[in-house]
Amino acid sequence: MSKKKKYRHTPEQTQELENFFKQCRHPDEKQRSDLSKKLGLENKQVKFWFQNRRTQVKTQLEHNENMILRQENEKLQAENNLMKQVMSNTICSNCGGPAIPRQISMEGHQIIIKNALLENELNRVYTLYNKLLGHPISALASTSMQTQNSDFLL
Repeated sequence: MSKKKKYRHTPEQTQELENFFKQCRHPDEKQRSDLSKKLGLENKQVKFWFQNRRTQVKTQLEHNENMILRQENEKLQAENNLMKQVMSNTICSNCGGPAIPRQISMEGHQIIIKNALLENELNRVYTLYNKLLGHPISALASTSMQTQNSDFLL
């Protein structure tokens, strides 16, 4: 069995590859061939470098997206718990018993307003990530917030 020597690119080669990657993530055969000649690398090395770099970028973007979604999920859970608490503590002004969901306290109104502001901020984040990733993060979180708001008002 023969082991292949692990090849590390020089900082100059890596920098040149990175610069090209910023302009074009999927170089064609001619571009890869030109790069390999310019950098003194085999065509396969350039091809694999681009494949690995695309995978690395995709993994990092997915990691960031997951962190954002996890944080949003935590916010929504906290908000949901607060809404449940407000609903359970709301008292009907006519009978003194638990209020029906249509009767919302001032605190409930403030939560709805804050929820709308957070939803706008979330939509702004989705728009920015959509521009960065080239596809939407998820439409589910936004839809679930709208559903919670409409349920809260019933």
